[in-house]
Amino acid sequence: MTDIGHRAEEAVAEKEAWRRRLEAELAESEKRGTGLHWGRVAAAIRQCVVYRKARHLLVPPSAPFFQVRLNALMDGKLLTVPSPGMQSGFQHFDPERVSPKDRVAAARLRVPGVGLTRSAYGSPIPRPVDLVLGEVLWGAQDGALIGDGRGHLDLTCAVLTALRWVDGQARVIAVAAEYTTSTCPQEEHDVKAHWIITRQGAVQTTLTEAPKPAIRWEELSLRQIRRNEVLFYLASRDKRIFA
Repeated sequence: MTDIGHRAEEAVAEKEAWRRRLEAELAESEKRGTGLHWGRVAAAIRQCVVYRKARHLLVPPSAPFFQVRLNALMDGKLLTVPSPGMQSGFQHFDPERVSPKDRVAAARLRVPGVGLTRSAYGSPIPRPVDLVLGEVLWGAQDGALIGDGRGHLDLTCAVLTALRWVDGQARVIAVAAEYTTSTCPQEEHDVKAHWIITRQGAVQTTLTEAPKPAIRWEELSLRQIRRNEVLFYLASRDKRIFA
């Protein structure tokens, strides 16, 4: 095994050890009621300078991000929301086309936006995404992150890049259950964050460059690609052949 391969394996093992430790700590926090307060999370995000400057947000579809999605619509920002796992593509919400009475339902994803389906993946979207939000287990001062191991944030950023839907100076805000002033174990391809939101508030990291990840096709199974609308589109567009 090469030194690079050995270091990569060590990083993977170290990240998994951090995950196991944090999951135990989070379970204890939930019992004590000292976990993340999502109302404060949404308020902290809204106060970030990168949020105030952003014109187009990509926000996860999970329920805790409801207030973030609502704030985006109320603040006049374009909003793109991936379907769970991106399996059915994305929904796009233009605040100018969502009536005030429908904004709460839209933020709860109960009023459909414009579906960005396979036929539209090859087309540009109104103003590229310039702020990506995600949730992780751990964040660090240098922007390093440890997620839940499913790679949602990495893959989302990679897909946006492949579709050419992301601004060249896009920023990332990660909501983290825990924070460290040192660093987290990382792999070379991991997406980092420019801001981390914790229980204590917002922290700007030392990261300056925008994420430019590539899809790691070798880590995706043929079943994953076929069941995921956007991945299937990209694989077909690029004429990828899978054994």
